[in-house]
Amino acid sequence: MKPCVFLLFLAVLWSSCDNFLNQKKTSDEFLVEELKTINWNEVDTYPLFSDCDERETKINQQSCFETTLHNHFNEFIHKQELVSSVLIDDTLLIHLSISKDSEFLITEILGDSLTFDTFPNLQNQLYESMASLPKVSPALKRGVPVSTKFVLPLVIKTE
Repeated sequence: MKPCVFLLFLAVLWSSCDNFLNQKKTSDEFLVEELKTINWNEVDTYPLFSDCDERETKINQQSCFETTLHNHFNEFIHKQELVSSVLIDDTLLIHLSISKDSEFLITEILGDSLTFDTFPNLQNQLYESMASLPKVSPALKRGVPVSTKFVLPLVIKTE
């Protein structure tokens, strides 16, 4: 009887030791779990122009960034003195990307064909206007510069 109790004791002891072992995560497992918790559709800090305050809230940073971009394109369009004999009331959608190295790029400009037919140089002028944009700091995600994409609506209206 004693050998059976001893064997039973050893079996219970051996099977319960697994519960006491420290389960260590490998760095790959930790990375996979951490990547699942990150919301990749949002940034921690928006791209910032020099006149935007990095200490502001994320909403204020976004507003400053968008306002600066919008004002830049509006001023540029007004300087072009676009003249038309046709009434135009269109909203252009300018698809922008900002690389993690702070480089601006217009990836696409969408709008009504009448607008582009009336102002055939408009798209090229918008691409050229990128050269005069002020320097921008890239968006940050967990303190690391990341690339971002934006869609900026720009109203074109003739009277």
